[in-house]
Amino acid sequence: DPRLVEEWIQGLESIFEITEYTDRHRILCAQLQMTGDARLWWNSYWSMRPGEKEHLTWIQFKEMLEEKYYPAHYRAEMERQFLALVQGNRSVGEYERELTRLGSFVSYLIDTEAKKARRFQEGLLPVIRHHVAGHCIQTYAEVVTKAQEVDASFRRGDGQVQVPPLPQVPVSSPVQPMPDQPAMNKLKNKRKFKGPQNNQRQPAPANRLPVCGTCGCAHRGECLAGQNVCYNCRKPGHMTKECPDRQQPQPQAQPQQQRRAGQQAQVYVVDQAQAEENPGTMSGMIILNDIPIFALFDTGASHSFVSKRCIEAIGVQLLDTVDPLEVSLASGQKIVTSSKAENLRLNIRGRILEVGAYVIEMRDFDLILRIDWLTRYRADICCHDREVILYLSEEDQISFYGSKRRTLPRVISMAKARKIIRREDCQGYLVSIVDENLRAQTPYDVPIVREFVDVFPDQLPGRPPNRQVEFTIDLVPGAAPVSKAPYRMAPKELQELKTQIQEFLKLGFIRPSVSPWGAPVLFVKKKDSSMRMCIDYWDLNRLTIKNKYPLPRIDDLFDQLRGACVFSKIDLRSGYHKLKIKESDIAKTTFQTRYGHYEFVVMPFGVSNAPAVFMDLMNRVFHKYLDQFVIVFIDDILVYSKSQEEHEQHLRVVLTTLRKEKLYAKFSKCEFWLKKVAFLGHIITERGVKVDPTKIAAIQN
Repeated sequence: DPRLVEEWIQGLESIFEITEYTDRHRILCAQLQMTGDARLWWNSYWSMRPGEKEHLTWIQFKEMLEEKYYPAHYRAEMERQFLALVQGNRSVGEYERELTRLGSFVSYLIDTEAKKARRFQEGLLPVIRHHVAGHCIQTYAEVVTKAQEVDASFRRGDGQVQVPPLPQVPVSSPVQPMPDQPAMNKLKNKRKFKGPQNNQRQPAPANRLPVCGTCGCAHRGECLAGQNVCYNCRKPGHMTKECPDRQQPQPQAQPQQQRRAGQQAQVYVVDQAQAEENPGTMSGMIILNDIPIFALFDTGASHSFVSKRCIEAIGVQLLDTVDPLEVSLASGQKIVTSSKAENLRLNIRGRILEVGAYVIEMRDFDLILRIDWLTRYRADICCHDREVILYLSEEDQISFYGSKRRTLPRVISMAKARKIIRREDCQGYLVSIVDENLRAQTPYDVPIVREFVDVFPDQLPGRPPNRQVEFTIDLVPGAAPVSKAPYRMAPKELQELKTQIQEFLKLGFIRPSVSPWGAPVLFVKKKDSSMRMCIDYWDLNRLTIKNKYPLPRIDDLFDQLRGACVFSKIDLRSGYHKLKIKESDIAKTTFQTRYGHYEFVVMPFGVSNAPAVFMDLMNRVFHKYLDQFVIVFIDDILVYSKSQEEHEQHLRVVLTTLRKEKLYAKFSKCEFWLKKVAFLGHIITERGVKVDPTKIAAIQN
């Protein structure tokens, strides 16, 4: 696709603007980025021209790429599309983006500002083009801005452009100042928005049909002009008035019935990107019910809206409206809401103003204030100064200053950053942003689990009790003790080793040893980036008789999950350390460090037979509940149920069993009351079991 080549080159050139590469380095950088057929073509090309490589410029390199991947017939097709492009059913913003995209392929047709502006105007809908042409506008940016303003003012709830009557421009009557707004004189030189006055033109009716860009008439759907078919049934041979399928007119619905069908609303700005493109909006931080939020003053919104996220944060009670509200977005999507928040307290410079708003999903804004709310306070919006002035009375006014337009951040390479920071007059800063509203969940926050907080301790309480199963190490006949010197460790690992030895001694998991056995120590990084101390029991495992206790097949475990829709996953804390070692076998677990000679009195990580023995223990503990509502695989427990009520009982049974057996779980690795759970490399839902995509991503890629 030649467009991909164009985007690839533009991406490289944006990097080159920052790094200031020479032509040679630019070409080398581009060569490193080539893959597949492009790399084969490049290698083949230079193998036949070894002497030209040193003298090649970046411009010549781009011309070669365009000649290869941007052939003449494609350029001709792009030129045809560019010349034929019209706005049609697009918004002005969508039309301008498509014109810019196609224009990047035929820049020779719009090599001046005037040509680009003229081509943009030619493709606009006639009603918008006439309004734009009536202003003395020279630059392309001004033409686009004016067209967007006209487009926004003509749009209605169905997302289509309506045709209002062209405004009559008075030629002799001077504009009279508003007598009830003395503060206007102070702002007379600023561009302002005022609420609608009595003498202003009222908006067009909501049932006005869209104007077709092909035939110029107002109708819905596809244009059938010139196709010699009936406009009603779309079949040839007769006209609409003679159509046999034509329905008789239905009696007009009563006003009350029409109102019950749902109200219409529109909002064209629901994210920051749309706000940047819309000149009739202003955004900034504001206080709502004592909580800072991000609000938008939008002169094009028909209603005020508040986000669901904001409602959850401020905790107000919602009202169910009698009639649902259908909201049309700029994308053409329509959403329906029947929830409204009344009497929200808006704090602007210490003054409390009330507002009611419908609840919808919004990503970038917490609150959108509509035109009627702005009219109530006779708002003046000065776009240049980013200021909104609200008049509470003739002598009482408050001002709100919005945030400035976003600008793209300036980015430099790491190499250039290091070079700049080496200078004495330059300082570097590391900025970290933390959401204070996010709080780590605790066992007290989870139903049922809050009754078993002692099952989720931060640390193990000490040595485990005597259990049904005891860990033994049976050696092959004739086996002799093996001892190895400690491994070398980095200073950080030595510090971690010393810390963990002290913790194990305190818990009673290890004790000093004089055994002839000895194994070296190493560390393995866990998922949470902490270090797990493991002993290299390779020689001991080689001499150990293997335990044949079977581990369950994972696919057999999942066969029990049919019909389950609620899940909880429990991960035991240091599961292996919950089993004692047979006294006669303790000496065989000895490990050597620079801080001493120690032996385990509980089952350590790294010894063979540990998974089988621990699986044996867990099967004995949960024997009554296996294949009913519990799945156990070594130290992972899955509780599954067919309803919320069942899950309460099942979860309580499992946690009671863990408490009774003094088996403890790590809360940060547990999950409760889930509809979807990741377990043993699979994703489990009420619909079934499938492989976890993250586990096979490396194979697929």
